Amino acid sequence: MSSAPTTVITTEPAVPDISADHHFGWADLAVTATIIAAAGYYLYRKPWRQRDTCPECSDDKGC
Repeated sequence: MSSAPTTVITTEPAVPDISADHHFGWADLAVTATIIAAAGYYLYRKPWRQRDTCPECSDDKGC
């Protein structure tokens, strides 16, 4: 006797298999630290370092 696969149709919503535990690992910390470090470096190199420069002068010194 061969059994045919059965298909059950329900009207109930599917329940996702999501754990309530939050796993914040070393990889997440490393990515976050890298992004913060890159943003800090960018802010140092662009706006903060050049905030005292005069746009009319050709050198990087303040007027």
